[in-house]
Amino acid sequence: MLRSRSPFAASVPIGGGQGLDAIRLLDSVIDRWLPPVPEATDRSATRAMVAEPDSFRRAALDAGFADVQVEVIEESVRWESADQLVALCTSWWVCAAQLDRVDDQRREDFITDALTTLRQEHQGPIETTGRNIVLSARSD
Repeated sequence: MLRSRSPFAASVPIGGGQGLDAIRLLDSVIDRWLPPVPEATDRSATRAMVAEPDSFRRAALDAGFADVQVEVIEESVRWESADQLVALCTSWWVCAAQLDRVDDQRREDFITDALTTLRQEHQGPIETTGRNIVLSARSD
């Protein structure tokens, strides 16, 4: 529970962008090596709600938040190398949760495959662009 008048923020990727072939390659390695992410029963409804700025804003207001602002933000990220992208990927919540469910050897094999796969297509820096819906609000 948030204290009264506390700030709240959420950022949800909504896809699109350029240079996402590196992310798709990484996703293919994840699919080869790691167990599937458990599906939340309300996943489809939640994704539909947060994928549209007006419905995301309405949901926050309905939940009791005030001063709700929602905007779509374009982002550009420069990964210095495949090594940096893979290292950060392993800490992202979905990938980290999947890695927690495998043994050390499988984790090492996943990382080796991810690095090899990305390096084959991307020598040097990797640039990606994407879109996020960002909500900021204040608890009432």
